Amino acid sequence: MNPVKFSRFVLRSHGTFLLALTALMLVLSTIGLYRGTGPFAFLHADPMVDVGLFQAYSLMMVVGIALWIGSLQPNPWAWDVVGLLAHVSPLVANFMFAEPLAEIGLPSTVPLHTFFIAVELAALGYYRYSRYNQ
Repeated sequence: MNPVKFSRFVLRSHGTFLLALTALMLVLSTIGLYRGTGPFAFLHADPMVDVGLFQAYSLMMVVGIALWIGSLQPNPWAWDVVGLLAHVSPLVANFMFAEPLAEIGLPSTVPLHTFFIAVELAALGYYRYSRYNQ
């Protein structure tokens, strides 16, 4: 497969996943905040926490849009770096706050963030490999 096509596929898949997941998380956190039900029911008792969640999910939605825009560029490989870096902060946060997240029953997202970092690295590696082996 052409490395540009592969990069575009990765970016569009990643962007679509981010858009869908962040939209779902925004809805679930809002339900938790106002109704006190669902996986984010704890937000009802501490609404200020949702300020950070709302911002984080909204920013990841912007990243999803950026990845789609990047997939339309002539050299989309640079946008794979954006996709990779978008997962570094949440991955680090998972390790830093593993105990409090577990205490409130939220699952670890380490596998998810590690997966997307690996996929973006694969796209970058494939691009670099094919460029130097022509």
